[in-house]
Amino acid sequence: MEKEKILEIVNEINKIARLNHMYNKIEEIGDNYDEFVEDFYFIEWLRMATDLGASLDEVINTSVLFDELLEELEMAILNAENKLYNKCTLLLMYNKKDLGKIIRNIEDYSDNNIINVILNFAKNNFNEIEAEIFVLELRKLLQGGQGDDRTRV
Repeated sequence: MEKEKILEIVNEINKIARLNHMYNKIEEIGDNYDEFVEDFYFIEWLRMATDLGASLDEVINTSVLFDELLEELEMAILNAENKLYNKCTLLLMYNKKDLGKIIRNIEDYSDNNIINVILNFAKNNFNEIEAEIFVLELRKLLQGGQGDDRTRV
C-alpha cells in the first residue's frame, strides 16, 4: 500500500519537474523574443525595410502570449504543489507506520517537516525521478535535517 502511495507522490513530483522544465524553456524563449522585439523596434526606428512579414501589433501580441503562457504554467505548478501537499498529508496520516519500514526513523520527524522536505525537493527538482530514487533522496534529506538539528544543540 505504501509503495502505491509513494508512486502517487513521485508522479506529482515528476509533473512538477516537467512543468518547471517547461517554465524555464518558455522563459528562455521569451527572453530571446524580447531581444528580437528590441531589434525589431530598432529596425523600425531606422526605417529599414524588413522581410520579417510581421507588423508591430503581431510582435507585441506574441510577447503578451509568452507572458500569459508563463502565468498559466505558474498556476499549473501551484496546483500540482497543492495536490502533492494533499497526497503527502494523506500518506503520512494513514501510512506513516508503514513508511517506517522503508525509511528508518521517519517517526522522529514531524509530518510538517517531512511534507516541507518533499515540497522543497519538488520545487528544486527539474528531472523526472523513479520511486526508488525518491525514497533514497528522502532518506538523505531527512538524515541531513536530523544532522543539522544535532549540530545546533
